[in-house]
Amino acid sequence: MMAFSMKAMTDAIGFRQLDGILGDALFDRFVVTLDFDRQIITLGDPRDYEPPPGSVVIPFEIYNHIVLACEAVVDGRKARLLIDLGDRSSFTLFKPFWKKYEYQYRRSVIRAMTGIGIGGPIYGLVTRVQTVSIGGTDIRQPLTRLVLQKPSAINDHVIDGSLGTGLLKKFVVSFDYTHRRMILAPGKQRDVPDTYDRSGVWIGRVGAELKILDVTHNSAAQSADLRVGDTVVAIDGVAARDIFLPDVRARFSDLHTESADIVVMRAGRQMVKRLTMRDLVPLR
Repeated sequence: MMAFSMKAMTDAIGFRQLDGILGDALFDRFVVTLDFDRQIITLGDPRDYEPPPGSVVIPFEIYNHIVLACEAVVDGRKARLLIDLGDRSSFTLFKPFWKKYEYQYRRSVIRAMTGIGIGGPIYGLVTRVQTVSIGGTDIRQPLTRLVLQKPSAINDHVIDGSLGTGLLKKFVVSFDYTHRRMILAPGKQRDVPDTYDRSGVWIGRVGAELKILDVTHNSAAQSADLRVGDTVVAIDGVAARDIFLPDVRARFSDLHTESADIVVMRAGRQMVKRLTMRDLVPLR
């Protein structure tokens, strides 16, 4: 068992409560199935488990004693990827891989805060690759984060990138550690394209307050003159104390959300800023 503070990560992501993380001891004992559509985790006996009809079986190996790695093809090029259930992003490429193939020059890219971990904010370039293929299953134009800094505890010259829950939630995913395999069965979101945040603002909790932690260049947030350090008082009439940030981020990524009013406090002055949403990483 490990013990460490997750307060900074919890505040920045906006969870109401985060008590801990399920570790590999659980996965070692059971076949763990994650049904993202139903928001259910199921534990099964590895001796009795059979992959469901129509599913894809993907072999994996344990890398560095703690993470899983599988083989994939990214735009026709072989890649070795982590499977990262702690990452809400869809797909990530580490710097040695994307620099080698110059993804940043071939497609439209934005620079943004893309997440936060125990070590603090994670910045990256966000774009779309054309196709990621795992186990012969193609994912078209997934949102792709090109990491700028070196990942902690990972040799990014050995591992090329990672699959996150933004991509895995398209499936019902089972992990069978006993037989070193991941099983993907199509979910309801299988063919639904990824959408990226259309506001260009990252809001996180700092103590008892909501603060703007990042503003993306040439975004709705920048056009509305939102600034890093602004205190968020309310969003669309909902007071800061009642805001659940994951719901806000989902709404700000929804193509049906045209605008949002954010009340902020800056230098003792309260003001209303209207965000007129626009796509920052459109489908090609």
